[in-house]
Amino acid sequence: MPPKRRVVGPNPPPLPPPTERLAFRWWSERDEALALALWGDDSVTALIGGPFDRAAVLGRLATEVGREQAEGVQYWPVFLREGQEGAGEHVGAVGLRGYTGDVRSRYNKRDYPTAP
Repeated sequence: MPPKRRVVGPNPPPLPPPTERLAFRWWSERDEALALALWGDDSVTALIGGPFDRAAVLGRLATEVGREQAEGVQYWPVFLREGQEGAGEHVGAVGLRGYTGDVRSRYNKRDYPTAP
């Protein structure tokens, strides 16, 4: 059973809806083995600052759990849905990061047009 959400707030965002092939869920503290398999894989982390040792992977897991609790978003673990060959298999992570600044002022600094 997927972990229950722990976000506190009036309107926390839902998980992304499943696609025909993929389903998302929230990371939890119980996902140590899953996190080690993903972020402990040198080919996965080659473009994001890896390789990561065990401590770094567990730190990343704690960051994602904390991000969900604080911001209502994270890099969600992704699994193959039922009916697919390999159903339930973990195939990666995808997600969002919160941004607290004014997006328009951020883009103005790069000379991109913004709406009035």
